[in-house]
Amino acid sequence: EKASDAFEDMLRENRLGYMAAVKNIRNALQTGISDEVLDLWCDLISNRQRATRSRMLPFRIYDAWTAVKDLPLDHFKLQKVKGAFNRALIHTAENLDMYSHGDKVALVLDESGSMYGDPWKNAIILAAVMYHALGKENCVVYKFSHGCTKLDFGTQSPIDIIEHTSHGGGATYFEAPMNELIRTHTKVDKLIILTDMQLYSDYSWGDIDSFPKYLTQYKRSVNPGVMTLFWDLQGYGGATPAELKNDILLASGFSDKLLSVIPKIWVNPDALVEEIEAVEL
Repeated sequence: EKASDAFEDMLRENRLGYMAAVKNIRNALQTGISDEVLDLWCDLISNRQRATRSRMLPFRIYDAWTAVKDLPLDHFKLQKVKGAFNRALIHTAENLDMYSHGDKVALVLDESGSMYGDPWKNAIILAAVMYHALGKENCVVYKFSHGCTKLDFGTQSPIDIIEHTSHGGGATYFEAPMNELIRTHTKVDKLIILTDMQLYSDYSWGDIDSFPKYLTQYKRSVNPGVMTLFWDLQGYGGATPAELKNDILLASGFSDKLLSVIPKIWVNPDALVEEIEAVEL
């Protein structure tokens, strides 16, 4: 019995786990999968309850898509797979726990030259899934280098947003997006800055310390209660993975573990300490 037979049997009998379904689709597509079985797979992957129960993160879903998108496959089959992964991406946004329903969120993406590669990929995946999960009435997205551009994703699917949003390179001027939020009086509950720079560091260059200055202005003139996450996706080591400093939640590096701690610190500044103390040594 070939591997794809076992895959099909488990799907038909509803015994296939969500992660296994995501991981094994490439193999199943390569060895041949009937339309009927593919439909069962799509139903499983698109199921909101299964997606949220799996605690899988959107990054893994997108990686699974990149593993199959260039296979020499019947394009109708590929379209089905893409549709299912798009729905899964939106469901798995809930597994990030980075927002509460009804939150108004500004996502600010650093598009400077040093963001090429994984930092940009992770930033745009977060932006794409949160834009869909929150709905465009509750989410604004900006990208910035020396200037700032508001991104309008319209009705694009998460995968299309991830694959078609260009980033231009350039320097990193935090005042560009902050000025825009202040100028337009855009009131958000959460401000999430995705960058590859540390906010407080010995080697900060340019006017990086302007960020706290502009945040203070934003609080004064727009929303004193805004919660701010400044996330250095590169995290060159040495930095504390997450800490609350002057009302700004600083995260450093990129890991699934960090994603589970960030929302807790937002609610409870001592969460990281409690999390570490809870680990049985």
